Amino acid sequence: MSRIVLVASQARDVRARRLGRYLASRGHDVVHVAGWRDLGAPTVLRRTEPLDGLETYVHHEALGTHLQAAVTELGAELVWCHALDALWRYTAACTYTPEVERERLSGRSIYDTSWRPRRGPMPLVYDAHEYERDRPWRWSRQRTREDWAAQEERAAAVATRVVTVGEDLAYRTRVPSGHVDVITNAPPALSRPLRTAEARAALPPGRLIAFSGYPTPDRDLETLVRALPLVQQVVPDARVVLFGAPKDRAIVEMVERAGGLVFGEVPYPWPEEEDLHLLDYLSACDVGFSGAWTEFLTWRLSAPNKLYEYATAGLRQVSAEITTFDALSAQAMGALGRTYDGSVLSLAEALVAELEYPARVPAEWGERHAYERANGATIDRVVEVVPGHQSACFASERQEKRGLK
Repeated sequence: MSRIVLVASQARDVRARRLGRYLASRGHDVVHVAGWRDLGAPTVLRRTEPLDGLETYVHHEALGTHLQAAVTELGAELVWCHALDALWRYTAACTYTPEVERERLSGRSIYDTSWRPRRGPMPLVYDAHEYERDRPWRWSRQRTREDWAAQEERAAAVATRVVTVGEDLAYRTRVPSGHVDVITNAPPALSRPLRTAEARAALPPGRLIAFSGYPTPDRDLETLVRALPLVQQVVPDARVVLFGAPKDRAIVEMVERAGGLVFGEVPYPWPEEEDLHLLDYLSACDVGFSGAWTEFLTWRLSAPNKLYEYATAGLRQVSAEITTFDALSAQAMGALGRTYDGSVLSLAEALVAELEYPARVPAEWGERHAYERANGATIDRVVEVVPGHQSACFASERQEKRGLK
């Protein structure tokens, strides 16, 4: 059993939460450092409400120079950093020089200082959520693609292991070892049958086009709203339903003006969830929408949670042309849905086709791709980088193989 500290930029990071739950189920002692903010007092870490029943801390955003030392004091045997922001903050924390500190105090971001990353005393896993060098918001800091490529490569080079969300992103993520493991964004295995009829009664009438996740501009919701009148010429009762925190007010208002419903956040389908959860509601809709600004490579290589959520709920989807959907759809012989090319007309045609000729994704797909089944062996292998690692679950498995139990 190992003490594993997961560092993420926010408590809402469901990828970190899925991992934490799985590791705890395998007998590991898991700690979340979930987000950072101004804590007021000069405290590097402050213990807060447990996340998923696990020991949880929040990090003082102004004391980045001390994060690595504070995590070491927690007794970490392995540190797992989620996304590049967390990796930068953790590796910079153990290598700040007086020059970098002066730069930071002058108002410059960690990302714009002359820090040099270093791993620290314990093994480090970098979990690359996206193709960071081609994220458009990065360029607002007046750096080029080449600058960000160099930054990510420097940071990833200090990691003991690197994992990411899909095969194509793994292929493009450059690390010295040349090997990147894949951990998918699938939800955990369902612990009960979906309550589709009950969820449908709570939703508005009509043929429902579902969107799951944060409604932000890069999810191409503007194209969806522009396509909706064309869809309604053929399917008059078609309407959009958003499931997720309404972060971008302009997007929310645009959807509402088009007659859509912002249903808001609903519970994630954790095994212990007794109320109606996200997959219940998605199973009660008619088609899912998974849009993205595909002119940027980071989105084409992405593996959004919603892709797996829709399919696990039995909901076919219309997706942007992203490589993960293409690969999974090909494996499923087209059963997951279809793509659109980014244009309003292409999206409208795809949505009409799905609404006029409804079909469902077979339940077996969700069972086969459930988080534990798809990723368990990979996670177990990654964790074995801890020196002397031998969890109780591995010992039990080896004893069974030798006929000792």
